[in-house]
Amino acid sequence: MAVLAAGSIFVVGCSSSGGSPGVTSSSGSTSATSGGSSTSSSNSSTSSSAPSSSAAASSSYTTGQKIGAGTLQNRIKAAIVKAGGTYSSTTTSSVLTSTSQSKITGARTDATVHEVIRGKKVTVIIVDGVAYISGTGLGAKPYLKVTRNSTGTLAESFKPLLNLAGGGSLSNAEQWTVASSSASGTTLTASPAAGTNVTDTLDAKGLPVSTVTKAATGTSTIKYYDFGKPVTITVPPASQVADISGVQST
Repeated sequence: MAVLAAGSIFVVGCSSSGGSPGVTSSSGSTSATSGGSSTSSSNSSTSSSAPSSSAAASSSYTTGQKIGAGTLQNRIKAAIVKAGGTYSSTTTSSVLTSTSQSKITGARTDATVHEVIRGKKVTVIIVDGVAYISGTGLGAKPYLKVTRNSTGTLAESFKPLLNLAGGGSLSNAEQWTVASSSASGTTLTASPAAGTNVTDTLDAKGLPVSTVTKAATGTSTIKYYDFGKPVTITVPPASQVADISGVQST
């Protein structure tokens, strides 16, 4: 996952990008169960910790500097909140393509992700720390609901989605290196695993532009855009949702 994330430190779609600090969030533990409820974006969010100008953003990074993943995550998140708290992303790799829309509210990030994995369409909706997944072909209803209290091996395989897009933060154990920084933007790199190299590019305001992950299995690219544009993320109706607990994988 990227320090950002699909995301993804928020990205959902992060499952394909493999270990960077993109934009992923994680945290709310409250279950959103009302059928058809939704959350819409507000473009008036601000953050005092976000850079106040392009110059301030670029000066916060110095070529050769080491920065912890958690610190980098917080800086990127602050820049997104200052820009309006919403953004979209696309992910492409040899096995997956996805588009997503995300909204940051306080410590939590809600998101809708549409993925095509090896030709199979999957939709993931995350609202207030609860994930709704369709396209698995499992369960008696179109969506499977995953919460932190869900049980079973299938539920455990999906719970990382809640960590990535629910409000959790990264530690500073993993260090990023500022490869270049100027008035026009910043490039940071990391190697979260042997044979894996990740490059994050930020613009002059500290907003994410892209995350590129190169590994032996191929290259994954996430692009971020439409910061501050209205986003509506809707919970599926209760009549279309089954709890993942007890559902057996095939």
